Amino acid sequence: MIRIKKIVFDVLKPHRPTGLEFASAVAQKCPGSVVNLNVEAVDQNTESVLLRIEGEGLDFDTISNTILELGGSIHSVDEVEVVHLPDSSATG
Repeated sequence: MIRIKKIVFDVLKPHRPTGLEFASAVAQKCPGSVVNLNVEAVDQNTESVLLRIEGEGLDFDTISNTILELGGSIHSVDEVEVVHLPDSSATG
């Protein structure tokens, strides 16, 4: 089984919600995770941010849908860390 442990998105987001609200909303969808949002650039209407999420068994679809629901646009996935866990039924 493959599990996502860390993923970093390059996201363009509106000024509202704030960075804290944005990161908190993502964290609520990923129990037990650590979410870090770093603002890279700001213009009149938007912010370019790096959104880093670390945890056990992150769900890519849940995270990307949350970003979109918050008005963000995913430019790229800049980093990903996955782990392969052996299938417990194969070790028996």
